[in-house]
Amino acid sequence: MWQFIKHFLEDIKTDLFNSSILLSGNIATQLIAVLAYPVLTRLYNAVQFGEFSLFLSIAGVLAIISTGRLEYALMLADNDEEVQNLTKIGVRWCFIFSTLCLVISLILGQLGTLTHKIPGLYWIGLYVFLTGIIQIFIIYRNRQKQYKTLAKITLMQNATTSALKIGLGFTKLMSFGLIWGSIIGQLAGALALTNGYVKQTFHEKPSLIKETLKKYSAFPKYRMIQAVINAFSSNLPVFFLTYYFSSKEAGYFALVVGLGYRVIVLFSQALYQVLYQKFAELNRLQKPMLPLFQKIILLLLTISLVPCIFIFIFATPLVSWFFGNNWIDAGIYIKMTLPWLILVFLVSPFAFIADIFSKQKKALFFDIIHLLMRIAALSIGYYFKNIYLSIVLFSISSIVFLLSIYVWYHFILKKAMLLYKDL
Repeated sequence: MWQFIKHFLEDIKTDLFNSSILLSGNIATQLIAVLAYPVLTRLYNAVQFGEFSLFLSIAGVLAIISTGRLEYALMLADNDEEVQNLTKIGVRWCFIFSTLCLVISLILGQLGTLTHKIPGLYWIGLYVFLTGIIQIFIIYRNRQKQYKTLAKITLMQNATTSALKIGLGFTKLMSFGLIWGSIIGQLAGALALTNGYVKQTFHEKPSLIKETLKKYSAFPKYRMIQAVINAFSSNLPVFFLTYYFSSKEAGYFALVVGLGYRVIVLFSQALYQVLYQKFAELNRLQKPMLPLFQKIILLLLTISLVPCIFIFIFATPLVSWFFGNNWIDAGIYIKMTLPWLILVFLVSPFAFIADIFSKQKKALFFDIIHLLMRIAALSIGYYFKNIYLSIVLFSISSIVFLLSIYVWYHFILKKAMLLYKDL
């Protein structure tokens, strides 16, 4: 094992350095967020977490549409002119769509009941715009290899968000503290990321719009639809539990999965950003990617097994100690979702493979099947009036999907490796 790790580190020492810069920022960022949880769970109850999760779920789906997923084409652009055009087009579409979201929310707000069912309804448009801008400029700066800047900005954004959520929790704005803390944190992140690029991005008009959109049409046509389906699929339990069971149960689920994803993001986001660039470069040079893919999967599996087994065994006392006794029921959700989260940790850093090999259409098909599987899983639990059955079946369906995706990625890379050998 140690010999394997030694060879692995030698193979990707440059990428590991770049990844370590982002990873150090992510560790500090997510550590702040994780350490804020014991305070937040004592300031806000499960119902408020459930309402906040509903806000984030709706805004998260809309934020994907706000960029048309064109930001992911930035890593594949052939030259700086294309990068600038894609960025400008993405920013303008983000503004138009977010404004439309604001207008619709104002109209829906007049119905009265929705303002109570969807807390923060009027602020969804603003949150969508800020999130879209952040999505675009994170990848833009990653393209420019500004790893240190990205690490600093993500750290500042998360620290701001966590501090505001805690601070607002002590005020009369407590019911909206989670929402407003996130909005202001997003604003701080967006301002920092766009610093130095305002004039060339927001003021200068893009050129060759039709040509650029035609060349990268797969991203809004397939990647965006796929991402919307995937986001809706991931947030389906929040919608489902809120509507058919209660906001409290949705809050338990959102807390566990939200914390789990924060831990996953510690590594996967940094790996995704660096490996996307690495694999895209290897593909351009027609070099094999499968050996690197296998090594990273094995290393991630080695890293994750021991802590996950420990968490599974001691879930209940850990929840009681970390979140407080009011959240002890969340320990059950941890055990039900942990195997699924492990596979997310292993597979999610390689989501770019479909983009590199122009397999967005097939990836969309996989996600549609996954969504249908998850709907069926949750519906079976609802039919038997058993919320735990819903979550267990939801996790199993996700495990089956992620294993299938892993096999698919392996097949794509193996086929590419054989093709390169024949050239």
